[in-house]
Amino acid sequence: MAQIDIHRPHGMSEDAARRRAEDLARRLEQRRGVRWRWEGDELRLDAPSGPAKGTRGSVRVDAEVVRIRVELPLFLRPMRPVVETKLREKLDAMLGKS
Repeated sequence: MAQIDIHRPHGMSEDAARRRAEDLARRLEQRRGVRWRWEGDELRLDAPSGPAKGTRGSVRVDAEVVRIRVELPLFLRPMRPVVETKLREKLDAMLGKS
């Protein structure tokens, strides 16, 4: 699997950052069929079907940092740069540019 690992500081409350992460997860659920659930401070994501099938990831929200990890299945490895760019754009929209 190809991994993407992005860290981004944020200047908001932890609750606000969690709400924004959850909003993003809801959009992914609606648009891409991604399932999500909270496990403590980590939002777990997986795509059982659709164009992102086999992709897994997490969004960890701490008091000062948001960390996104994504594992792409073999057939999506060539798309890694595109996926990482899109994730960074979504993170910028979610938290503001770093």
